[in-house]
This record gives sequence, C-alpha cells and structure tokens, in this order.
Amino acid sequence: MGDQTIYQRIEALIKDRGMTKKAFCEKLKISSGNLGDWRRGKTTPGTMHLIQISDFFNVSLDWLMKGIKPGEGVLQEQKAAYFFWGDGAIELPGRGSGSRRTEFYFRIC
Repeated sequence: MGDQTIYQRIEALIKDRGMTKKAFCEKLKISSGNLGDWRRGKTTPGTMHLIQISDFFNVSLDWLMKGIKPGEGVLQEQKAAYFFWGDGAIELPGRGSGSRRTEFYFRIC
C-alpha cells in the first residue's frame, strides 16, 4: 500500500496533468478551502469528490483512497456459469475428480 495521503496522491495527479491547483478546483468545482483542509489533514474528500476526481484523472478509487495499484491485493473471481432454479439450488461446472458439476443449496429469506 502507498505511504502517501489521499491529498498527496491528488496533488501528484494535478502536477502530472500540468494543472494548477486553482485550475483543478475550478474544473471540478471544489473550493480552495476544501483543498486546503485536505492538505492540512483537517478533512478528507467526500465520496462524491473522490468519484469525481478518480473519473477526471482516470484512476481507480482503490488507488486514490488507499494507494493500491490495479490488481494489487485483489482476489479475482473465476468465471463460471451459474444456474439458479426455484428451490434455491445453484449448479456450476465441476472441477477436478472428473466431476461434471457441484450443487449448492441456499435458502432465500
């Protein structure tokens, strides 16, 4: 995980884009007071600002918030076909031991 703060990552993105902090604030409609509070650690960006900033700079929220690079520390689900039917049974392709499928049952409350 990165040792930078959210603000430091935002500041680096602004610099890499060749923008001024003022232009960044104007473009994303963020007050310079908010940016200053983020810098001082008084507050952190809210959810909507984080989403807006990640979209603007085309970075993941994981990276922006925690410094986690894409794919780092992420478990990937294996792709498989899942079939559901009325009693709550799930059927999926079997793995190993020559089995063709495995069934799991769950109760829908």
